[in-house]
Amino acid sequence: MQDRQVANRRPPELHGSRGAVLIAPIVAALLAFGCGRQSAERTARSVDATPAAVVSTTQESVPSAPEPVRPQTELPQRGDAALSAESLPPEIVVSASDTLVAPGATVEFTVRGTSDVAEVVVWDGIGQRQALALDSASGVWRGFYRVPLGASRDRLGLSVTARTEANKWRRVWVFLKIQQDAPPALPEAPPGS
Repeated sequence: MQDRQVANRRPPELHGSRGAVLIAPIVAALLAFGCGRQSAERTARSVDATPAAVVSTTQESVPSAPEPVRPQTELPQRGDAALSAESLPPEIVVSASDTLVAPGATVEFTVRGTSDVAEVVVWDGIGQRQALALDSASGVWRGFYRVPLGASRDRLGLSVTARTEANKWRRVWVFLKIQQDAPPALPEAPPGS
């Protein structure tokens, strides 16, 4: 008889793992429910503690047009320092001499920027970054870029990045369409050969 009872018993480690599997979702639900209730109670307490605005009306009051929103006279604060013109990134406009190019061709870039631009760089993500030079007579940045001979894709993205002395920057992307050479045509065989 004892042998039968022993055979029907399960090992104790199975009881523990089943219990943990059954209890874990219940505990998680109680924690989630409890946290949400405390948050709602806190919100309700803070609303109750806030005094309500008293509005007095008379029978002669006429509804007026809504008052227009007035812009703030002060610049918004970020941390302890106020925003200023030096904290803004520069603005640039980029133009390329040609956007349909062949491998090995050169492209001239002209960049018009705000007066605080201190450096303009062109980069294709493959080779070295190339700095543009400021043309003081016209006030624009100029430079050349050579399309790599091994350009295997039909489009090449170049980043043109302008930086200020305060290390604020603006990046503009220029995409060049690579015109791949057509494979050489095979000479046609004369008819009847």
